[in-house]
Amino acid sequence: MTANKRILRVAIATPLRRLFDYLPPENIEPNKITPGMRVSIPFGKRKDVTGLIVANADKSEYPLNKLKKIHRILDTKPIFDDAHLALLVWSSRYYHHPIGEVIFNALPALLRKNQTVEKAGSHNWQLSKQGKAFDPNTIKNSPKQAQILNHFQQKKSALNETTLQQLYPRSKASLIALEKKGLIERSLDDEKPEETQIIPGPYALNNEQKNAVNKILNSIDSNKIYLLDGLTGSGKTEVYMAAIESVITSGKQCLILLPEIGLTPQLIQRFQDRFKTNIAIQHSGLSDPERLQHWQNARSGKAKLILGTRSAVWTPLLNPGLYIIDEEHDLSYKQQDGFRYSARDILIIRAKRNKVPIVLGSATPSLESLYNVKKNRYEHLVLS
Repeated sequence: MTANKRILRVAIATPLRRLFDYLPPENIEPNKITPGMRVSIPFGKRKDVTGLIVANADKSEYPLNKLKKIHRILDTKPIFDDAHLALLVWSSRYYHHPIGEVIFNALPALLRKNQTVEKAGSHNWQLSKQGKAFDPNTIKNSPKQAQILNHFQQKKSALNETTLQQLYPRSKASLIALEKKGLIERSLDDEKPEETQIIPGPYALNNEQKNAVNKILNSIDSNKIYLLDGLTGSGKTEVYMAAIESVITSGKQCLILLPEIGLTPQLIQRFQDRFKTNIAIQHSGLSDPERLQHWQNARSGKAKLILGTRSAVWTPLLNPGLYIIDEEHDLSYKQQDGFRYSARDILIIRAKRNKVPIVLGSATPSLESLYNVKKNRYEHLVLS
């Protein structure tokens, strides 16, 4: 066994259930290399493999002269903090899945590659002079182009590319086509922080809704778990909105998980109409650069509201304030192949570790959630 304070324990996306010991590169001070950073390393016959540092160690079971050196550091600072890294390690052990595959499953596709990644940027798009007078109905061969152009004419203002991709997934080609036709034009997003504006809800909350909102908000900075039980149309979404309003106004972030079939452009638009703030979206309909940008906005704290399907449970947040799972009984929250996990259960554990309240909403709660209510582990909030 070798003793050396500079040994780095690295996770690699392989089915091997272990970490791998490496030495730091000679041209970088060891104290500048910390857990959570991605590295480029030799592995087997491959010269450049992406790994992620999980821990520092002062001992290795292998002789020092047998350990290989890291080629280069891919990040200037950790992409996962210690708490998030600990959650991933716990998940690997709990679900008995290789640590490397768990960690790389939690990363956007562009961060899995063996390259440095700059902060993703976007453009603002606006109507050109020709586009303002153009009839969208005359675009016969591309319904998406017609929809986007009509959206611009209704809004009558510049729109961020991120916002457009949320409303119209995979619309990059349509935007470029409209630009070539001279109907829209783009400029670089100046990246100015967005001020959060709240648009009042259309309905006054009833007593049951007010009671639910007050209990949720009174438990901020604790790990309380609530089962919000209400039939379809009983107003669960308005409870979410009212709680979110208070949380993001205080500067904290909200993560909302939705079923695969629940994350629709109409629902995204409903949140955008209510909350004039940066919203990060995580779902399979986005391109890799778009997913990376939303992921970075959530991690940096720029995005106050994060909406996503199952995989969004792994999105790191700078200052979490509230977690919500809508339709908590839905089977789409369970990953059925590869790394098998329950996003609902992971978020409950994450809430406990982060000391953040979590709301499980459903019209037909799962049996396990009702059992946890019976055992006083969850508090039952009913909307009749």
